[in-house]
Amino acid sequence: LMKAAHHSMRAGDADAAVARLESYVQGTFSLEDQLIGGATARAWIRERGAAQLETAPPAGPPGTIVLNATAHGADAEPWLRQVEAREDELDQETRLLLHGAWSFDRLQHGDPRAAADRARRAEAVLEEGPVHGAWVEALPNMAIQSQLWLDNLDGVDAAIEAARAGVHPPGLSDGRLPAYASQVAALRGELTDAERLAG
Repeated sequence: LMKAAHHSMRAGDADAAVARLESYVQGTFSLEDQLIGGATARAWIRERGAAQLETAPPAGPPGTIVLNATAHGADAEPWLRQVEAREDELDQETRLLLHGAWSFDRLQHGDPRAAADRARRAEAVLEEGPVHGAWVEALPNMAIQSQLWLDNLDGVDAAIEAARAGVHPPGLSDGRLPAYASQVAALRGELTDAERLAG
C-alpha cells in the first residue's frame, strides 16, 4: 500500500496517494514506510496544501496526520496552524480532525497537557453530533495517553470510562482499554487487578 501511495504521487494523483496513506497509518510503520510516507505527505502538502487552504471552507489536514504518524511532525505544525486560522469555516468532521491532529502532534512533541486539551476540544466537537471516520477511534488513545503522562490516574479512569461508553473496534475495546486499565491498576499498586485486567 505504501508503494501504491508513492506511485500515485509520482503519477500526479496526490489525493489518491494521501487517501492510501491515511488508510495505512492506522497500522504499524516500518522504517522504509516512514520514509516513503513522510515524503509523500510532504509532497501532498507542497502540491495541494495552498489550494486546500483557499477552498471555502478549507479542506482538512489529512497530510498532517501522516506526517505526525511517520515521525515528520515538525513539517505538520505550520500546516495545522494555517488550517486552524480558518477554524470557524470548517465543518464538524474537519474540526474534529484538526483538534485530533493537534493532540497527536502535541503527544509526539512531549506536551501531554496540550495534547489533553486538544483531545478535549475534539471530544467537544463530537458532542455536537456523530462524526464517522477512522480518526475518531484515535481520540481515546490520545486522551488516555496524555493523562498517563500527566500522572493523572483519575483522569485516565475517566477517559477509559468515556471510551467504553462508545462503540469501538475490538482492538480498542477488547485490547487497549483493558491494557490501559491494567496499567493504571499496576501504578496504584493493585497488582491482582492489574493481572486480571491484563489477562
